[in-house]
Amino acid sequence: MFIIFIISLFLPLIMSGEDIKELLAKGDKLRHEGALDESKLHEAISYYDKVLQISPNYIPALKGKADCLGSLRRFEEAEEILKKCLAIDSNDYEVYRLKATIIIEKTGDKEEAKEEVLKGIRVLDQLLATNPDSSNLWYGKAHMLWTIDRHNEALSSLDQAIKINPKRAEYWLQKGVILKDPEVRRYEDALKAYNAGLKVAPQDGLLWTHKTGLLLFLKRYKEALRCAEKEISLQPNLPRGWRHKANTLQMLKRHKEAVECYKKALELSFRKDYAAYYEIGWCYLEMGNFDSTIKYAEEYAETLQWKKREDPMYKAFPEPERFLRVLSRPYYLLACAYAGKNDDNKAIEYLKKAVELNPQLKNLAKKSKYFQGLLHKEKFKKIVGE
Repeated sequence: MFIIFIISLFLPLIMSGEDIKELLAKGDKLRHEGALDESKLHEAISYYDKVLQISPNYIPALKGKADCLGSLRRFEEAEEILKKCLAIDSNDYEVYRLKATIIIEKTGDKEEAKEEVLKGIRVLDQLLATNPDSSNLWYGKAHMLWTIDRHNEALSSLDQAIKINPKRAEYWLQKGVILKDPEVRRYEDALKAYNAGLKVAPQDGLLWTHKTGLLLFLKRYKEALRCAEKEISLQPNLPRGWRHKANTLQMLKRHKEAVECYKKALELSFRKDYAAYYEIGWCYLEMGNFDSTIKYAEEYAETLQWKKREDPMYKAFPEPERFLRVLSRPYYLLACAYAGKNDDNKAIEYLKKAVELNPQLKNLAKKSKYFQGLLHKEKFKKIVGE
């Protein structure tokens, strides 16, 4: 009877421990998938909340939830959770990294973010002094150094992590990301890093995603198409693979197939993928289907105006000129389509709107095949200059 009594006391604790590990693993998996599909972040939060119902101060769940909230731009909620994490353990270096990421996303203040990162690096250096063979610590330091643009030091730390444990795919992924950084631009080395990661984890969808994106950037479209198809085979319900395939087919002038893939990406997107409307419009324009171009350009313009009014990311857009260039795109697309339909008045009307938002379109319009019939018109010359 005594044994049964003891078991009855400890069984709930044992079961809670098992539940926590399982729920946390599910939350972490969904959080990583959230890099490709925002809806996964909401699911991840629900699993972290279940963990926190069992153990309210469980730091891995708190950090996971804060990371998701930051990605969803729910900054104040994320900051409160990170504040709680530091009250529990002021030596958790990952919390400082998450704080820095939120500061950059929220305000763009790199100096304030840098201070948080440096706090985290000091903690890491103390930990590494007593545990120099921890690949996780070297990886954490690499990520933080990259955050403040200390790329060479970040790569050195990553190489140390990989030397200790070369079978961690995320280490190779992070190395590729840093090598591809605009400040580094070692694109072939980045590709080698992604390939090394895929040897370790050939079914890692995120590695395939980054490899496809890099091949697209390098204009190696046939290779990119094969990678995009692999992405889709691994994660058919995520929009990114379909979008990559659509981008590649568009570059290969296979516009009809590209349209179908863009539409599939739209169907799967948690949020309205406004850029897909633009690309579909361009594909239809190149196919000579001007009515469909107009339809998607108008959808694109409507979506952009909604984002300007409602989306917090666009309300606090850090580069207003860049956003004006984005707003000019549907009007330029409409101008091209109406020029293709020989409706000169509407073509000039929309071109004027586009150029007012983005004067750089003047030179593009002068060279465009769609406006060749307007080159002699005074209204056109007045908009683009002689």
